[in-house]
Amino acid sequence: MKEFFLKYRTFNFVDKFNYIIHISLAVLMCLCLYAIMYILVNILHFELSADNYLAWHNLCEISSIVVSFSIFLISYSTYDKTKSLRSILTGNVFLITAFIDIFHTLSYKGMSDFFIKNDDANRPTTFWIISRFCMAFGFLIISFIDEKRKSSLKKNFITIPALLFSIFCLYSVTYKPQLFPIMFNSSGLTQNKIISEYIIILIFFIGILRFSFEYKSTKDSMVLFLCITLICQIFSEFLFANYKDVYGTNNFIGHIYKVITYFIIFRVVFISNINKPYLELFEAKNELKMLIENQDKIINEHTKELINKNKLLVNDVEHAKNMQNALLPKNCLDFKNVHIDYKYMPADFLSGDFLNYFKLNDNHLLMYLSDVSGHGIPAAMLTIYLHQCLNTAVRVNLNDPIPSKILDFIYNEYNRSEFEECLYIILILAVYDFENNSLTYSSAGFNTEPIIVSATGECRKISLTGFPICKLLDIYNPVYTDIRIDLNKNEKVFFYTDGLIERVDSNLGFKIEDKIMEILSENYSKTTSEINKLILEFVLKNIGEEKLKDDISFFLLEIN
Repeated sequence: MKEFFLKYRTFNFVDKFNYIIHISLAVLMCLCLYAIMYILVNILHFELSADNYLAWHNLCEISSIVVSFSIFLISYSTYDKTKSLRSILTGNVFLITAFIDIFHTLSYKGMSDFFIKNDDANRPTTFWIISRFCMAFGFLIISFIDEKRKSSLKKNFITIPALLFSIFCLYSVTYKPQLFPIMFNSSGLTQNKIISEYIIILIFFIGILRFSFEYKSTKDSMVLFLCITLICQIFSEFLFANYKDVYGTNNFIGHIYKVITYFIIFRVVFISNINKPYLELFEAKNELKMLIENQDKIINEHTKELINKNKLLVNDVEHAKNMQNALLPKNCLDFKNVHIDYKYMPADFLSGDFLNYFKLNDNHLLMYLSDVSGHGIPAAMLTIYLHQCLNTAVRVNLNDPIPSKILDFIYNEYNRSEFEECLYIILILAVYDFENNSLTYSSAGFNTEPIIVSATGECRKISLTGFPICKLLDIYNPVYTDIRIDLNKNEKVFFYTDGLIERVDSNLGFKIEDKIMEILSENYSKTTSEINKLILEFVLKNIGEEKLKDDISFFLLEIN
């Protein structure tokens, strides 16, 4: 109780004001109803005979019973869809009270015999008290159950015990009345009956507090109606605790309150289980109708949004492409007795291949060709990283440009980076010495063997060894080796990535790699630019209209 009042203080002013207004109006209406009935009976000298009272009593009880069964049938029939534990328990509480109210009505003094003679008011009064206790405890239990709580129980597991309990009450009250305290005797209501009524009132009041706390959290108008219902129940029980005659005015007015209470509860159950889903369906249909009517507008807005986002993405990719292209050699290289020409064709907007060549000093020229895992933006970013890392490695080893040392530096730096472990780089790095006319190269897992073309057109491949640049330093530290080749006048060296030769057309009857060696051999006397053009035309012709599966990168080094 203390916890409730502490939490109740947290109502904001508007919520508390609305709640108090509704509860006050309910209390006021109950008082007005009692005042009206009091005027009719005492001022206008309206009197009820036993026969008239019995007719009115039966009408009120039958109305309550019909409403009770209706509430049960609604909750029972909708349970398969709602699985609401609160709803099915509410229905079964009213099922019990409906049967016990039937027993109360049929055993009322003045009615025909019901199993035994209806010669006193104790039996119907006992039925009445049992019915009220069932109602009070039922609402109290329901107030502790979350409205959204679902139940996995079969509905008959709850309904059958309710029916059995009703039958037990009928049998025990009718044939074993000594099990129950006397509720009515020749002097009127007993203390047992009066105390029972006030206990019932107390239980209803606790239920009001519980539902008030729920209303604070949910602001659900149905919960507010339950509070109003229990207020009417309290007025009804107060009158039943103070009547003197079973045909008296207080008893009659109490039954009027009971009818009003049941119809309010019926409204709550009907709206919650029947009307509310239809209202929600109606609202959903209206929303769907509005959505259909505005779908063209919505689709156009989403299309524009997607187009704008796509433009931004394309612009970003275009900027990345420009950044990558800016790192490529500006043009063909002619320096002293060396000439280099290259071709570079990405399979997508961005490439995972990369190449570069530049003079280190007057005596050395550095060149490299690389291929990284994957395509697109991640691969392009990795080529940019390689470019920057290699520049750093060159500066560190500028006085002694040995390819193997440069690769070792790159391997260690890469393992200190934050790249994912699944990414890797393969490359071949070579340094040409102008004084000795020699080419020293080292491979980091490069998978295509460069081709040397002699001055007479003979072609031969050069061997490669080496471990890829990857994040395995913790378990393996590779040793890169250098291989030196002496080059003669008019000899050429062809470097290329696997994207140039990976497609093998079975209909041609030969490998593209073999045909490239034929082109190099047959056109050895032509310029590097002319030879590269012939190779690219041949490869693209054999690929046909099919989209490139991999990037194509190659360059041709010639000693003049």
